[in-house]
Amino acid sequence: MGLKYGEKGFIHTIFFIVWEYCKKFNMNPSLIRKVYFTVAKKEFNRKWLRKDAKKKYYDIGGAKLPYDTHYNPCDIFGDVFFIHCLCGGNYDSELVRKLDDYLGEGSYCFRGEGIDVTVKSGDVIIDAGAWIGDFSAYASTQNATVYAFEPTQKTFDMLCCTAEMNIGGKIIPVKMGLGDVETEASISYGNTSSSNTFNTLRMKNNAQSEKVSITTIDRFVVEQKIERVDFIKDLWEQSSFFFIAPEAYDEKTVAKRWKPETSAQLTELAGVLLSINDFSAHNTEEIVKAWITEKEYHLGNIMNAFRLVLVGESKGPHIFDITEILGQEEVIRRIKKAIEIL
Repeated sequence: MGLKYGEKGFIHTIFFIVWEYCKKFNMNPSLIRKVYFTVAKKEFNRKWLRKDAKKKYYDIGGAKLPYDTHYNPCDIFGDVFFIHCLCGGNYDSELVRKLDDYLGEGSYCFRGEGIDVTVKSGDVIIDAGAWIGDFSAYASTQNATVYAFEPTQKTFDMLCCTAEMNIGGKIIPVKMGLGDVETEASISYGNTSSSNTFNTLRMKNNAQSEKVSITTIDRFVVEQKIERVDFIKDLWEQSSFFFIAPEAYDEKTVAKRWKPETSAQLTELAGVLLSINDFSAHNTEEIVKAWITEKEYHLGNIMNAFRLVLVGESKGPHIFDITEILGQEEVIRRIKKAIEIL
């Protein structure tokens, strides 16, 4: 896929295939891994790294990012820039679905099937976990205003550089994290900041720690007197299953959760769900758990497989909140579809 669209050259593609083969069969030879990532970064820099009289920087489809050996945007190119740079910004559903398995986390944007989750001129964006501002820079190319949240100091400094370099829209760096409550947290992160994720639960070896402030979107919007928010990065990625049914199922989750008896059990579950008149979360949960107890099935096995067929992987809110939002007909349809495929 990368070779077809021009993301990868021939040598890069060969190492990519070998590396994917190693991962598929739980092989992790350090030499192959090292060579693959070295080749990937060199080819990425050849395509997108620029140099003027003062400094090096990345120009990725008009989105400018500062150059730093610890913050290489190579790893996030697929999710943020692949379609923008290599597919003419075509976020139509057919192409996004086609690329979904290839891209790391999947595209942040989607258009089609009655849904339009794309960045438009004049939009107000919340970039939660902005890292060095990769998505913010892309949104700036679309003339949007972005409130970019990044709580850790070193990464925030890079984000500020990104904000200064991109003048199409307006990037407003915010040195805070976003959560469901206002609080302070101790954030731990590795010595090489090649990711826009962080760990608040446990310290890893050789990790650094920093205390940061956490706010909520609601509080921030009120305090800044923001009248509207058009796009929240990660919202589509984390909740797209509410709008479109899974076309594929996470391989690791299937291997772990889909057991020989699962198809028969979920077929029974579909019958139970069909008989429910009040499909509210509370009522459905009571009926389903009573059925599981009566049949002496394993609660965890049923619930995990149930989530898999509705979401496509192990993520999402409370399972019965999902069923209530999707509705009885759609839930049963997704169960039957997954049984056919898996």
